[in-house]
Amino acid sequence: MKAQNVLVATLVEDYSLYPRHHINEGHVRDMARARSAGHELPPILVDRKTRKIVDGFHRVAEAKRRDGAQAEIAVLWADLPDDAAMMIEAARLNSVHGEKLTPWDRVRVIVRCQELGVTVEQTAEALHISAERVEELRVHCTARDQNNEPMALKTPVFHMAGKKLTEKQVEAMMHVGGNQYKFYANQLIAGAEAGLLDLSDVTLIARLRTLIEILGRVLPAEDLAATG
Repeated sequence: MKAQNVLVATLVEDYSLYPRHHINEGHVRDMARARSAGHELPPILVDRKTRKIVDGFHRVAEAKRRDGAQAEIAVLWADLPDDAAMMIEAARLNSVHGEKLTPWDRVRVIVRCQELGVTVEQTAEALHISAERVEELRVHCTARDQNNEPMALKTPVFHMAGKKLTEKQVEAMMHVGGNQYKFYANQLIAGAEAGLLDLSDVTLIARLRTLIEILGRVLPAEDLAATG
């Protein structure tokens, strides 16, 4: 199949079919450096009828940053019947090349595939995991948002699986990192005990004081008494 150069502006970036939770700017910069060094990036995959990008969002981002509205990119055309087929193909390709899908990405794919009517077996094949693992992630790593829609949970909040989250909880989760909360607590404890915190950073000190205040409200009274 021969690639065709196409204006990026004529393509559709449908992020509801994107397996990853965001565009990694560092990865885009790496692509730009590779191109500057003479490396040719592979063509992206686009559905012919809808012109929706199936695979290659990072390459599209690199092209737009390089050439703006006049950016062109090499495209391979695919003839996919619907969004479900596009989601399956996008998940399949992203699970075997490029950046590794994060645990959150995998659960997001599972949720989106379920919404599109993709079978558990098809989802498992696309993600290169077992059907049992798909079901396990769906049960233990998803909750419902304030509109009662299914949503993927990040690792630190897996304990909220099956629950309905408030709008505030959903917003907060979007800014949480990928590690357990105890990881961040241990980092702060280790830094404080070793004298590594920058006590001249007024913003840091203010945030730590806010943290202390909040913990005083949310921790059970017996826990606070035990810590003195």
